Amino acid sequence: MKKILLFAISLMCCVAFAACAGSCGCDKKEEKIEENVFLVDKEITVYVGGTYKFTPSGAETFTYSSSNENIAKVDGEGVLTGISDGTSFVNVSAGEKSVTCRVNVLKNENYIRIGAANRSVVVGGDVTIKAETVLSGKVTDAEVSFACDKTEGITLASDGKNAVVATVTTVGNYTITATCGSLSATCTIKAVSSSAEALATPTVKVQDCMSLKWDAVEGASGYEVTLNGGEPIAVSETEYYVKDVTDKLKNGDKAVFSVRAVSDADNFDYTDGLPATIDFSHKYVENEITPHSCTEAGESEFTCSDCGISYTDHSRLDDHNFDGGACAVCGFEQTQRVAYAYDPINDCYYVAGADAGYNSADLYIRSVYNDGNPAHGEKNVKYFALGAFKNNNTIKRVFIPESITEFTDKSPDFKYASNGKSLNTINGKSSPLKGQVFEGCSELEYISMPGIHALPAVAEGIYSHWNFRDCYNLTTVVVPEGFENDGAGFMRWNNTPKNAVNRTDIYVIGDSVKRISDPLSYPIGSDVGYGNNTLLTGDIFYLDNNANAESCFKWRYAEDGKTVISGGKHDYNGKDRCRKCGAENDYGVIYGYDETKGVYFVSGVNGNATEIVIPATYNDGNPAHGEKPVTYVAANCQWGAFVKKIVLPDSVTDFKGNSFQSAINLEYISMTGVTNLTSGNNFINCENLRTVIVNKDFKLNTQQFKNNSRCSGIAAREIVREKTDTATTKVVVRSDDCNPFGVQAGDFKDITNSRKHSSKTASEATIKAFDNFASSFVTLLGGFTFPTDGSNYVPAITGANLTNYAALYNNAIAAYNSSIMPFTHTKGDSLAKSAVIGITTPFTATTSTTSVSDYGKLAANLFGFDSTDDFVKCAKGLVETYKKYSSAGALDNGCFYTENKSFVFPITVRCLDTNTVVLTHVIIENGRVSVWVNDIDAALDVTNFNSLEKHKNKTLNNELYCKNFLFITDPMGVAKAEIYVNGSAKNSTFYYVNDPSPTSGQGNELLTGDVYYFGDLDKCGNWNYDGDVIVHNPYTEHDTNKNGVCTRCGEKDAMGVTYTYYEKTDETTGDTFKTYYVSGYTGSGEYVYVHGTWNDGTNGEHKVTYVGKQAFLNKTTLKTVILPETVTDLGGAVFEGCSNLEYVDARGVKYIDYHKERMDGAKESGNNFINCTALKAVVIGSGYSATVKQFLVHPKPDDLTPKLALYVFGTEAPTLDDEDTLVDRSKIYYYSATVPTDTAKTYWHYVDGIATLWYS
Repeated sequence: MKKILLFAISLMCCVAFAACAGSCGCDKKEEKIEENVFLVDKEITVYVGGTYKFTPSGAETFTYSSSNENIAKVDGEGVLTGISDGTSFVNVSAGEKSVTCRVNVLKNENYIRIGAANRSVVVGGDVTIKAETVLSGKVTDAEVSFACDKTEGITLASDGKNAVVATVTTVGNYTITATCGSLSATCTIKAVSSSAEALATPTVKVQDCMSLKWDAVEGASGYEVTLNGGEPIAVSETEYYVKDVTDKLKNGDKAVFSVRAVSDADNFDYTDGLPATIDFSHKYVENEITPHSCTEAGESEFTCSDCGISYTDHSRLDDHNFDGGACAVCGFEQTQRVAYAYDPINDCYYVAGADAGYNSADLYIRSVYNDGNPAHGEKNVKYFALGAFKNNNTIKRVFIPESITEFTDKSPDFKYASNGKSLNTINGKSSPLKGQVFEGCSELEYISMPGIHALPAVAEGIYSHWNFRDCYNLTTVVVPEGFENDGAGFMRWNNTPKNAVNRTDIYVIGDSVKRISDPLSYPIGSDVGYGNNTLLTGDIFYLDNNANAESCFKWRYAEDGKTVISGGKHDYNGKDRCRKCGAENDYGVIYGYDETKGVYFVSGVNGNATEIVIPATYNDGNPAHGEKPVTYVAANCQWGAFVKKIVLPDSVTDFKGNSFQSAINLEYISMTGVTNLTSGNNFINCENLRTVIVNKDFKLNTQQFKNNSRCSGIAAREIVREKTDTATTKVVVRSDDCNPFGVQAGDFKDITNSRKHSSKTASEATIKAFDNFASSFVTLLGGFTFPTDGSNYVPAITGANLTNYAALYNNAIAAYNSSIMPFTHTKGDSLAKSAVIGITTPFTATTSTTSVSDYGKLAANLFGFDSTDDFVKCAKGLVETYKKYSSAGALDNGCFYTENKSFVFPITVRCLDTNTVVLTHVIIENGRVSVWVNDIDAALDVTNFNSLEKHKNKTLNNELYCKNFLFITDPMGVAKAEIYVNGSAKNSTFYYVNDPSPTSGQGNELLTGDVYYFGDLDKCGNWNYDGDVIVHNPYTEHDTNKNGVCTRCGEKDAMGVTYTYYEKTDETTGDTFKTYYVSGYTGSGEYVYVHGTWNDGTNGEHKVTYVGKQAFLNKTTLKTVILPETVTDLGGAVFEGCSNLEYVDARGVKYIDYHKERMDGAKESGNNFINCTALKAVVIGSGYSATVKQFLVHPKPDDLTPKLALYVFGTEAPTLDDEDTLVDRSKIYYYSATVPTDTAKTYWHYVDGIATLWYS
């Protein structure tokens, strides 16, 4: 009974307690969730008939209302429909909370947009007119045609789709009509005279908020007024009433007015002036009637303090005060549905990506974040996760706060997988873009990242470049001062359409960048390889807060602080001047201005031009710079992969070091203004360089043409360089990134640097073996007749070719047997090993019965590729020569034929015992022959080299990673560059030093050592132009005989003799005597031949008639001197002191007058052979005489025995001086060309040019 009573009491207490809790409210209340309204878009635009769906958040249900349903209606589900053009306000509410959205409704019209309706141009210039068709309010790519109302005085030329260039040759007015179906638009071109002046720009103001006023412009026939970008309105006065426009402006609204002076349509001495633009807004003062904020609407009255106009805003909402991606007042995120995550190691948040349902075109990233976890709290947002927004097709604009910048990642795993080194490589920091962040965002157009200064080149699993890969609609990237892009951040890849135009421009918050691409590894304008920045245009805009429509490559922010406004790029007329800023057409060349020197310099190129011609002067359009000379090429220029020819003006006199290093395909450079280079390595690694044209006074005495290339890590890269009478064939071993079918990213594990190479010095035996192999290879190929029409060709090894092949095979084995080269180490055993040889036996050529598909699969498999597509893609990507194949079936029968007349054909080798197929490719390209081998193991099996241990153990520490080795035989050798001096050999002081040693570090190995001088092609060592093509004599060196005459071209060698020009005009007759004379001798030889005529390259060819005073003084090495018959006089002491002189031929000297003024100033001529004690024979003229002694020794020794014989060039006896003591008077002989019959005298004749007695 007690238990029952106790239970009853307890039950009553519970009921009472429950009643109290439900009625008196004295305990805890039931919690009520507060409703709110959040709306992403506070202003939208739709076309008449168009719809928009509101997607608010913050409550379960919402109600909608429109302030003007004649303009826009909205239903209960939040679907808005545009009714007519105008503006309405839609209120979205939930309970007591509401948000207002402004709705702009536009007409849905069809029209052609053609730009300015009136254009002016100077006669001889041109105008580019572009048109686009708007259908149902949207721009389309519908084709537009153009026509002119006149056929004379103007020509129209297409400038791509929907654009035309009108070139005007006669003053007048021309109307261009653009037509697309039934739509049309017109543009009037006014062509003025070349002396026409531009009308001044008026000064404009808005008076009393209702009148637009300006000053009169001299010469103007009227004015054009534009209201908010509408159609121009013709005005004859200097005032226009705009109250109808200004009265409609609300708080925050702006009207834009412009006025320009125009000339009379038939006045061709003036061009229309530039417009003056003015922005107008009322100066509203706000009077708050009811409170409002950025989340709750209120009421305010606005009154203009200037004109008194007023209105009441019954749905007044404050704008969010966004800062760092969120409202500073209410915390509303500027972009919804962005995922942030906490990083405990770095104690920060990072951007993880987009949440489900993300739908915002504008992505604003927060600077700080708080995930609500007290342990985390509010922290900085520091970086983006790898692939955070990859393949997001909604985002169009991205705004990254400046606070997100480079930082030190403290994660212990943030390191290279291969060597464990830190990935904080940017001065100890890393990029906040961890890689592939926006890759594949095909709708992305704009990104602002003012805090990100560097994008590194790295490709790790946790950190990589490619942040904007395949963002092919990206046009604007805003970066800070000093920005540097080293990686392949802006890369074309698999998902960029082939016809996509490179559109990405860089906008710098400052006036300089370090570089926007690495021109060697990740170039602009080239899709070659596995990395590039080809989405970039290469154009850079620099911040200028005063930039306007005429400020090319300058930009500023609009009033919203986000929108980029620029003057755009240059718009060149027919005279290569920018119509806007006056800059010269640079044709893609990047110029800089040196403020200190007041000159321009060259720093590279943008685009894909192959030939670059630099002007002597340039004008960048900046009035402070003007037109100045271009005087030097900057260090480390960006040339890219396309430039093959560069022509510099004489004004360019210096290179600043490594200037052309990035011009990896440069073949030709003319640098005729450069005479000396103090900065080194200007052409380092330009291994395709063939032609270098230099100044006649150029001095090459420093390292400029060093070969330190990507392939040069293999020692003895040029394995043989033996000089013979015939061209020596050279063998080159290349691999890795020089390999057309070489390494792809990710092919092998533990690869940290794809440019690592092994090195091994080749022995003399190896060099000779490779040379024999190359020679036999050329012989084999010479037995084939290759098609010239591009058809496929399969070589047949039959007949004589079998003999040639046998020689090739034996030499191949010998070459391999003599070499010890490194092997590659690949991941796993499935990929073929590589080595340096592989011509094997038995030999079976491929047949036409092999299908395209089968052969493609075979080739792909043997070269280690998964598919034929991968094989072809690799070939196309890595070999510029093979850019374009003849057809889609380029592998048909295994034979390629390229537009450069290169042949690639395979040789299939089959092992008889294992039936293993070894594939070898032969490539013939511009005289170069290459051989590919895919599987050395199989090749060794066939050639009985089964023991690989001795080779495997020879791998060096610096391992080489590649799939296959390539043999190249090249008649030109690795050194291809030849020097062409812009001057004749006689007038040049060109100085050349070449040290080809690969170990000295001071070499110019890229030079062949061949030097040519400008002149007639029939002379050895000369070059000239055949049209625009340089041609040269086949011989670089003369084959000079003992008389100083080249047996090949007849060029005369001075042999150390100095020839001096002399001329004198006879005052009586007026005749001018022109001659050369011998004024000295600088040689050290025993034999000298003086030419009968000479040409110093300046004064023409004339006779040599005289030997000057002491011309050969004390030349003790001389034994023989031959003077021509044209030399008739000696100037005195000519051969004095020539103690070893034995023979002199002076056949033209008949008389020497002691007292006579000579052409070198000598007035006394004696002692011409004084102290020539070894003299044995002198040929003199017939009837020789002299007024003073010539042949003597002074002082005369007591025991002097005369031994000098005189050979008279004739039959008349000489007259000698008593003191001609060297002459043996019993030895005077006379000349007879034929066998003499006279026995009274002793006669002589010439034998090999030397006086010889008929009978001794």
